Amino acid sequence: MESRKVAKMHQNVLVFYKGNPKDIKANFPKIEFTQEDEQAFAAEATEDGATPDTQEQQAGGEPAPFDEYDTLLAELNEFRAPFIKKRLISYEHYPKIKECLANGDIHIERNPDTGKIDGYLWMQNLKRQPISRVYEICSARKGLGRRLIELAIEKKKNPTLQLFVVDYNENAISFYQHMGFVEVERETGKKVNNITMEYRGHADA
Repeated sequence: MESRKVAKMHQNVLVFYKGNPKDIKANFPKIEFTQEDEQAFAAEATEDGATPDTQEQQAGGEPAPFDEYDTLLAELNEFRAPFIKKRLISYEHYPKIKECLANGDIHIERNPDTGKIDGYLWMQNLKRQPISRVYEICSARKGLGRRLIELAIEKKKNPTLQLFVVDYNENAISFYQHMGFVEVERETGKKVNNITMEYRGHADA
C-alpha cells in the first residue's frame, strides 16, 4: 500500500476515508522520500531519544520486553547519528541492527576512559559469493580506524574483502588505500556516488 500523508506520526495509522475511495489519490498525494529525508529522519529520531522500530511486537500487539541488545542498540544509534547526518553512512532499520548485534556481526570499541562507544566494525560474510564485506566502519578516536580494518582482515571468512565508501569522503578513501585497498567499481547515483574497494595487500607501515 502506498503511504499518504495525513499527519506527522511516529507510527503507522489506519485511516477510514468517508467518501469515494477513488478520490483519495487526488486529495492525499503520495509521499515521496529521498535518501536525504530518510537520513534526516533517523538523525532526528536518535536526537529526540525516539526509537520507533526498536521494539518488536509480541502476539496481541504488546511490545517485546527490552533485553541487553536494546540498550546497546540505543547507544549505537546515538553514536551513528552524526555519521548519518554527514551522509557518511545510511540509515538502517533498528531491528536489522539489533539482529546483527545479536549475531556478533558488529564489533564495538569503547573509550577506555569514559566507557562510551567511540567506534565499531560491522562485518558481513556473504553466503552465495566468496566475499566478506565491511558493511560499516566508523571511528571517533585517532588510531582506531587502523585497528578496526586490521580486525576486518582478521575476521574475514572469504578470500575477498570489500568495503563501500562515498566518493566525497576523500579522507576515508586515502586511508583505505593506505591500508591496502584499491578501487574496483564506482556506482553513480542521483546524489551519491559509491565506490567499491577491495583489499589487495598488506597495510603500509
